[in-house]
Amino acid sequence: MKKTIKALLATLALSGFAGAAQATLIGDEVGCNITGGGSFSCNTATNTVVDPGVEFFVGGGQFISVDISAASVALNFLNTGSLGGTIINLTDLDWVGMPLGEITGIELTSNSGVNGLTAGDLSFGAHNISINLIGTNFSQGATALISLATSQHVPEPATLGLLGLGLAGLGLARRKKA
Repeated sequence: MKKTIKALLATLALSGFAGAAQATLIGDEVGCNITGGGSFSCNTATNTVVDPGVEFFVGGGQFISVDISAASVALNFLNTGSLGGTIINLTDLDWVGMPLGEITGIELTSNSGVNGLTAGDLSFGAHNISINLIGTNFSQGATALISLATSQHVPEPATLGLLGLGLAGLGLARRKKA
C-alpha cells in the first residue's frame, strides 16, 4: 500500500498540478518583411526576440509599430496616412512551451481608426501571418489588434495527472481483489 501511495504522489508531482502549460510567443525569435509593392520596410532585416514592447517599426522613420505579445499582434499607427502597397509578413512564429504548436486561426479583435482593414485582409500559415494594408487609410493613434489561436499538440499537465490518478486507482482495485 505504501508503494502505491508513493507512486501516486510521484505521478502527481511529475504531472505538474501547479498549473496548465501555457504556449506563448514571448522569447521566440520572429521575422518581419514587407511585400505588396510599397516602399515601406521593417526596421530590422533579422529576426528579433519577442518580449514586452515593440518588436518592429514599419515604414520610413517609424510609421507603424508592431508589438507582438503572448498570443496577439498589435499595430499602432504613429502617423496619419494611407497605404497603397504594404503587406506586413511576420514569419517564424514558434510557440515557446509548445514546440509543435501551430497557428490555427486569427481574428481581428479590434480596429480603431484603420479604414479599409477587415478580417479578409488577414491570412496565416502554421508559423506566419500576413496583414494586408493595401488601400487602408488611418489617422495618428489608430490601432488594430489581431488575436492568434493555436493548436494543442502537447497534453496538458492536468490531463496527465488525471491519467496517473486513474492508473493508481486501477492498481489499488486490482490489489484489493488479489
